[in-house]
Amino acid sequence: MKKTTLCILASLFGILSTKAQETSTFVMDYPKLETEADYKEAIIYYGQVITQIGANKDAYYKRATCQMTLNAYNEAINDLTKVIKLDPTYLHAYYLRAVSFSQLKNYTAATNDLTHLINIQPNYPKALLIRGLIKQINHDEAGACLDFKLAEKNKDPQASEYILNYCNKTSTEPMESLGVPWTKQDKWVGISKYNDEKQLIVELVKAGETKEKSTLRWTSSVYKNKTDKPLNEVMNDFYKNLKQGEKLVFLNTLEKEENGEYPWVLYSVESLRFKSETNFRASLWFIKQGKTNLFVNCIELNETSIPDDLKKRWSAAFKDSEISFQ
Repeated sequence: MKKTTLCILASLFGILSTKAQETSTFVMDYPKLETEADYKEAIIYYGQVITQIGANKDAYYKRATCQMTLNAYNEAINDLTKVIKLDPTYLHAYYLRAVSFSQLKNYTAATNDLTHLINIQPNYPKALLIRGLIKQINHDEAGACLDFKLAEKNKDPQASEYILNYCNKTSTEPMESLGVPWTKQDKWVGISKYNDEKQLIVELVKAGETKEKSTLRWTSSVYKNKTDKPLNEVMNDFYKNLKQGEKLVFLNTLEKEENGEYPWVLYSVESLRFKSETNFRASLWFIKQGKTNLFVNCIELNETSIPDDLKKRWSAAFKDSEISFQ
């Protein structure tokens, strides 16, 4: 199964990780850039150039490209900011600074640089695609599609792929969906969304928390046109992936309904202790088979087990969920 937190970002970083664009003039190109050691030596070299001749936009830029290759994005941002101060028309610097901001998930700063760049040069390669993907991450589907279509108009070869995935929702067939009636005690905010022809995955955290510092996380997944596996097999597949050899992690089937119109299974995955290397997150799972789609919901928390009151409340909400067509 795909990792939900990586789905959209994998697409974004696939574009962002391309080699930095070269400028037409540099103080000097470092002779060999093949290994990590080469890039580290080049960074030292460009620092010496700057020390010898003073502030130089091309030296700062070239050093920034080496820093980005080594994932030193904060350092690259500092150098690219110096480039822009020396030459506000240095468009490549805005682009690479946006890339670096995006890698650090500072999407507001990245969007500001991309928008400035697009306003000056609307057909700048990849700028519209990257801005569109950032909008998609922030749940601005309409804005994302507008950028993808502008990129297609500018003959970006990748634009049609993103329009197909995110914009062409013209089918008149209603989509099967699952509604969960949460209580007033359970409030969630979305942090990521991925949608393609095979799956729709939404990740949420407790209201007031962030992705990086969350005590509760709910992942709601829809596997489209998925009816080929018994629920027990689906449950065991997810359990094996989560367990990953930890002997003290156990699955407990709480309830299930196998013979109704929409079969479902409710289970928990808990542990006797935290995993030795990475914190184990106890989780409550609810899997429901629709007529056309498979619905998988998982709530995780930073505990070895789920408190009884939460388990009771969440279980009730999942069991009361209803499938509808929209």
